[in-house]
Order: sequence, then C-alpha cells, then structure tokens
Amino acid sequence: MAITHQYRGQLRRLQLVILATFIIALAVIGLTWHRSSSPSTKDAVTNVVTAYVGHAGYERDLYTVQVTTSAAWPTWALYWERATKKGDATFQDTYGIAEKVKGNWKMIEWGTATVGCRQRPQKAPLPALAMKDLGMACPRGWN
Repeated sequence: MAITHQYRGQLRRLQLVILATFIIALAVIGLTWHRSSSPSTKDAVTNVVTAYVGHAGYERDLYTVQVTTSAAWPTWALYWERATKKGDATFQDTYGIAEKVKGNWKMIEWGTATVGCRQRPQKAPLPALAMKDLGMACPRGWN
C-alpha cells in the first residue's frame, strides 16, 4: 500500500503540472489572438489616417501620427499629423477627428484650422462634450 500511495502523489503532481501547462498555453494563445485581431485605437486611427494621407502622395517617413481619444466619449479621437525632420520642408502639420462607427475608425474631418467647428446654426460633426474633452476650441461665433 505504501508504494501505491507514493505513486498516487507523483501522479497527482504530474496531473497538476499538465493542467497548469495547458491553462498557460490557452492563456498565451488567447492573448496573442486578441492582440492580432483588434489593433489598439492609436494603431487603428493611424492606419486610417495613413491610408488617406498616402493617397495624397506623402511618404510615411515624412510625418508621424499622434492620437488622443476622448475619455468622456471614447468613440471620438483627435489626431495630429506632424512633420518629421525629413518632412519639415514638404509636409504641413495637420489635425483631424475620427469616429469609431460599428467597430471601425473613420476620418470625419481633417485640415489645418477650425477642424470640428461650424458656423451657427450648422451642427458640429462631433459632440460638444467630446470636443471639450479633446481640448478643441472654435473661434467666437462658431459652435
């Protein structure tokens, strides 16, 4: 009986090691799959912006993209395209707003000034709360 009890303990440890290895493998696979299937907000917005600006003939190494998401309204983001040292002479800094619609980020507006602003009585393209949260301001007489 003592021998059986000794093997039973070793078998239990082996089962626990196999179970732990299996759980760790599932967790790693799950994390890897999740990361590859859903890019971060910054990456998703950057991809949309890069595709649009790329059509205008600008090389990707001429500018960088910075993205800020509204904490109050996380489906809205403000992005800046800033010239790199290489793009200083040819690329003008711009900014824009993007909205997440049905799981995909879309550029709503893009430019060098008054992005997101409309003269009254026109409605702004993004909610006032998101605009304020993103630190955007419009000239007097605009929304």
